[in-house]
Amino acid sequence: MIKNIESNHGLALTKIIFLAVAGLVVLAVVIAFGKSLSVLAHEREYRRDILEAPAPYLEELRDRETKILTSYGVVDSAAQRYHIPIDLAMEQLAARATQ
Repeated sequence: MIKNIESNHGLALTKIIFLAVAGLVVLAVVIAFGKSLSVLAHEREYRRDILEAPAPYLEELRDRETKILTSYGVVDSAAQRYHIPIDLAMEQLAARATQ
């Protein structure tokens, strides 16, 4: 009878140890999952705030480039160099290539 009680206590102890180890494994998985979610959230914030936000000077630069590409203007008056709209320049270049 005493051996039977000792074996029951051993079995109970084994169950307790198994449950404790299983609990630690589940806890480790939950922590790792939470950490990866945190990293993903941080990356999304970085991408939204830094990479996707247009720099203030880019809009001004694009406007300046559009103005140059769509207008006539002086490049160097001493050398008599001028620029014309890009669409017209491409048409003239294409016409020369077909002649």
